Amino acid sequence: MGDLVEAARALLTDGTTPEEVFVALAVEKHRHYEVALAVCVAVGNSKVDAIERLTADDEFWTDDTLGDAARRARVLQAAGVFELR
Repeated sequence: MGDLVEAARALLTDGTTPEEVFVALAVEKHRHYEVALAVCVAVGNSKVDAIERLTADDEFWTDDTLGDAARRARVLQAAGVFELR
């Protein structure tokens, strides 16, 4: 996970939004859950807090109707998953 967090931090530092970071890293064939966890940690949240957020709705990660990474990123962003808390 460390490499994904570092990649997410680098993109965030360049001004990329968390939603865009998720899409960029998910396109590289990483599991969406792992990418979301990395983005949450990269914005400054603890890993424990990020895991709690991401596991609150386990069905989200198996819902094939969400389709591609961009759609999943929009849902995560709208739910406030990537916000620093």
